[in-house]
Amino acid sequence: MQGQDWDDLRIALAISREKTFAATARLLSVNESTISRHLARLEERLNAKIFNKTPEGFIPTQAGIDLLKFIEVAELQIEAAENIIKGENLRIAGRIRITAVPIIINQVLVPALKPFTEKYQDLEVELIAETADLSLYRREADIALRLARPQKDMQAISQRIGTLTYGTYQSKDISDEQGGENLPWITYENRMEKLPQAKWIADKVNESSQDNPKVFVNDAETLLQCLKLGVGKSLLPCGIGDKVSNLKRIDEGEKDPLIREIWLLVNSDLRELQRFKVTIDWIKKAIKSSGF
Repeated sequence: MQGQDWDDLRIALAISREKTFAATARLLSVNESTISRHLARLEERLNAKIFNKTPEGFIPTQAGIDLLKFIEVAELQIEAAENIIKGENLRIAGRIRITAVPIIINQVLVPALKPFTEKYQDLEVELIAETADLSLYRREADIALRLARPQKDMQAISQRIGTLTYGTYQSKDISDEQGGENLPWITYENRMEKLPQAKWIADKVNESSQDNPKVFVNDAETLLQCLKLGVGKSLLPCGIGDKVSNLKRIDEGEKDPLIREIWLLVNSDLRELQRFKVTIDWIKKAIKSSGF
């Protein structure tokens, strides 16, 4: 492959991430005409349209999607080779982007963060609290924690590192007469009705004569704040709910608790770098210390 051929591919990958010529040009410190010229040359060489221009920016065609998968893998392999040559694989330095749902970031990783960053002062930790699954191969994150067996990023290395057992919680400020069966459920909004927690709560509502839920959220961290304020009752991972001082668990003896798995994903070309090894070890210890 000639150098200009790789430049065409590299620029196509940047366009897919930045969505516009202007943003891509700023990222690569070139002008927009250079970006346009490289894309035109690539499409001519492949005899295929790589992007469609839309109001939201440049969106890959199916041919583009297929091509970009290979470019992303090549990018990671080139970066890994460069790191090894430079000796970066032995240094515990640089930035690592970790993504997980907000409640795992805020209630599990953040409490364990200070000793880790004090020990590795040349390491930069970027915590991305996000309910959506960010792509590792698009470099939206380097390490991902997910609450189910991965269905995307299948080329990444995945490992189950914990199990979440859920319990039903309410505020301690609510009396026994007001709480329990008399307390309305807090659940997830309609777009998240397939979430295991939402399904579990829906089943409980259907089994009883209780009123339908009155409060709907799109994230467990918001749900936690509602519980603290006595808005209703809902599900939390026991490793989190049991540690919140003004919450109490009200489902002791539940025969069918909700259980979810915690999976860690990392790009195969990055996991051997020393900074990733120590970060993954830290994440596993944080998960274990939370009782998951």
